Amino acid sequence: MPVHICPVCGARHVVSSVLHLLAHRRNLTCSPSCKAVFGQLVRRRILAEMAESAERRRLSDRHQVSED
Repeated sequence: MPVHICPVCGARHVVSSVLHLLAHRRNLTCSPSCKAVFGQLVRRRILAEMAESAERRRLSDRHQVSED
């Protein structure tokens, strides 16, 4: 059976062959609690990327207005 490494806690755990195929090269979490934490980490990362993009856009817009 394939072994995966939990992206949250780093624990090695065995997964079924079917789940391994369905994972599409992604590591699966080892427990429901790690799965919940992983969802929170992903949401935080996405929100941080959105905030960074909005800040870059705001600075770019400000730069274009000052050139006109």
